[in-house]
Amino acid sequence: MDVILLLLQMGFSSNLQGRAAHEALLCRQDAELRLLDTMRRCLATKVKCDREYAVAITSVAMQGQKLERTEDLVGSLVAQASSWYSQ
Repeated sequence: MDVILLLLQMGFSSNLQGRAAHEALLCRQDAELRLLDTMRRCLATKVKCDREYAVAITSVAMQGQKLERTEDLVGSLVAQASSWYSQ
């Protein structure tokens, strides 16, 4: 009797005290754990992709800064496009 009273005080309905309810709660908990694991893997993949993107964009920016700016390219549309792209 004390256990039932304690469970009711904790917010557990008497409907959730049977074997079927216990199995349903375990099933729900397993499903939630699978979902959390899937979310963890997705977030880990996103972090990995974001890091790779940051490395790649830094590499592109550094290559753009290494372009030689010579007097031979004064007035060149290609040089202007390159300048716009690297900014």
